[in-house]
Parts: sequence; structure tokens; C-alpha cells
Amino acid sequence: MDRGIFRRYRRLPVALVGLFTCCIAICAHAQVGTELDPVSTNYGRYVSFILAPGDEGSDNDSPLVAYENRSLGRQGLAVTRCFDPLCRELSFATLDDRGSSNQAGVFGRILRGADGNAVIVHLKIGVGAAMRVIRCTQSNCLGGMAPPNTLNTIELDLGQALNMDAAIGSDGFPVIAARLVDGGTNLGLWVIKCTDPVCELPAIQTQIDPTRPLAGLVIDLVIGASGFPQIAFSDREVQGSNGEVALLSCNDLACAGQDETLSVFDILGGSTGRIIDMKISASGFPVIAYAGTLSTLRVISCNDPICAGGDDLPNIVNTLSPVNQAIAMDLNSQGFPAFAAHSTSADNLEIIFCNDVACAGDDERSVDVFDADNQDIASGAWVDTVFDSSDRLQIVYQTVERAGPSNFLGSLYNIRCVIDGCSLVFSDRFEAAP
Repeated sequence: MDRGIFRRYRRLPVALVGLFTCCIAICAHAQVGTELDPVSTNYGRYVSFILAPGDEGSDNDSPLVAYENRSLGRQGLAVTRCFDPLCRELSFATLDDRGSSNQAGVFGRILRGADGNAVIVHLKIGVGAAMRVIRCTQSNCLGGMAPPNTLNTIELDLGQALNMDAAIGSDGFPVIAARLVDGGTNLGLWVIKCTDPVCELPAIQTQIDPTRPLAGLVIDLVIGASGFPQIAFSDREVQGSNGEVALLSCNDLACAGQDETLSVFDILGGSTGRIIDMKISASGFPVIAYAGTLSTLRVISCNDPICAGGDDLPNIVNTLSPVNQAIAMDLNSQGFPAFAAHSTSADNLEIIFCNDVACAGDDERSVDVFDADNQDIASGAWVDTVFDSSDRLQIVYQTVERAGPSNFLGSLYNIRCVIDGCSLVFSDRFEAAP
């Protein structure tokens, strides 16, 4: 794909977006930022991104974004590569076509591999269900699957995955946490540990607890301070019951042996969606954000590496609307969380910065709200966030327009925020913000 074509194509739309936003900023908020694929008409679910070098080999500050594309003729796992932090210049393509499957790109996670290249783990579901692993160079993720890019399918021992998250293990090999089902039988939470950098060889597959078949409706996986996986997930004892927020701390790379440490924190309140996000602080302690009872945004900042002792209590972060669909969190250089939190009742995305590691004190700052003045447009049901090295919060989020019964048009936007707010126009003030 000729990157130059897209450079010339994007200049006018970006200018129009900035002008349009300036005109409406006084009376209403709207979707803001740069659209990441102006050709597609329905895309952006399961969005995940990392920051990669820009056009002139700059620091890791330009988004490399993976997502599901449902647009006709472009269905599958898609990627957009931005050549600058605000995505004023970009290219995009479908990387792994859905083929005969119902969907591809489901619960995709883009990671930075041990060699610096991008690794994308995603699911094909329905007919032709599969767990797929792609490795591509950051500069060539749009070049198709020709070498040196690789595409492998992980052969599962049992069933198929309905949900998953992934990380790069301390050995440089991908590790995946997934909820599996086999026909109508729930198999609960599993860990799939690859034994090579691209998951070409057979993986080590571990069922975490056969007595908890409903574990893992929502999953977030990180590599803890120990170098072993830690998995925050929702757990239900019986079908229809409220879920619990739990943390599994493994004591080996594959979470084998069924001797991991399980900590259970709080009632989830039956919420659904991407509502658990976890990061590891500079002290090596987990910080977990989730939607709790009454759709409140809650944060647990643990006081030890495995959240042991039963003394890790949640703080409630005040939000303008109930949070019940999506939460994306990252930690700045001081270890303070920032969130992009979506409310289905208000159809908006609120950006919040905390001023301490636990978001305590009821004094967090609501920086901005992306809220269209049109009841048929929802912002932020799928969202991801990453702080850059200068503590600027990069946000990629989806907006959805209801174009009619069962007709939804989704698009992705990229925006950058600082503690003073989000850049409604692409001004030098935000370009140079510390």
C-alpha cells in the first residue's frame, strides 16, 4: 500500500475536523481527534494500540493500532499506523482477513515483542474459530504476511476461546489468558504459554481451576514484578450470579500446577464489557480499575505484589455518569492513574486524571468528556489509553452512529490529553505540552 497516497488524502479531512470542532466547542462536545480509517464505514471494536517510532525515527510516540474491521470487503483484523503522534499522516489495511469465520480481530491485543517488533494476538470466532498470532515489524505491519512477517494459529487442546488477553512473558514469548468453552460446556480460565516468540511450536496449556467454569468473562493480563503472569478477571460461582473481581498471581511462566495465589476483592455487580484494566506500579504492586456495584468506577491500589492479606480496598472515583461498559487505564511516570471511562446511559467517554496512586480523596480531575450532541452517536464503548514518555495520555476510542435498526457505523479516533485537557484542535500548545 502506498503510504504517500494516504498522506495527501488526510490533510484536508484533518483540517476540517479541527475547524468543525472549534466551531462547536462552545456549545457541545463531539467526537474529536483524527479518524484512523476514513475509507471504512464500520470498524473499531476491540481496539488496542502501542506507541511506535514516528516517520523520522522519533521516540515511541506515534500510535500503531489494531482493531476489528466489519466494513464490507475489509472484514478482519485491521491495523492503522500513524506517522506522528496526532495521526495527521497515516496508513491502514486489513492484516488478517476473516476468511470463512464469522469474525476476526476479536479481543485483539497488540504488544511490543522482545525484539521490538509488533506482536498481535486475536481471535477468529464462529465458523473457523481460531487463536491467531501475528508478528510484524513496526514499519511493515501494513505490508501483508510476506516475510519477515509471520502468522501462526495456536491449536487449543480443548474447545475454543470466547475472550482473551495477552502479554509478552519475561522469556520473550507470548502468554495468553483465555476463557474457553467446548460446545455448551464452560471450561473457565486457561493460560496458553507459547514456547517461542511467534507461537509456531506447541504451547503449554493450563486450566486454572476446573471448579470455577464461569471464570474469565472479563480478563486483563500483565506480567508482574515477579516476572510471572498476573491475571485480573471476573469470576462467577453460578450462572446468573453477580461476579467477583479476582486476581490470579502465578508462580511460574505458564501458571501450571494449580498452585497459584488467588485474591478476591469485590462484587462486580453483573456489569459486562471491557471493565477491568490492570497495570503494575513502579513499586511492583498491581493497580486494578473496574466497574463495580451501581456502575461506579473503582480502583484498587494494592500494597504488596500479589494483593494478599485481604486489606486492599477499592476507592470510588467520582464520574459524571455511570461507568458500565469500558474502562481503559494507564499510569503516568509518578504512578498516578488516568482513565478513559465509557457510560452506556450517557453514551459518552470521560477522561479522568488522578493525583495519587490510589485515586483517593475524592479530588480526581475530570479533564474532558467526549459527548456528541446527537443521541444516535455514542463515544468510547471501545477504548485504549497509553501514556507517552512525556506523560501525555494518548487515547484511541470508537464512536458508533446508529444509522437505523441493527445498522451501526463505527469509527476510530485518536486524541492526546494532558492534565489541562484534551486537544480539541491540533495546536502547538498540545504538540509541545510537557
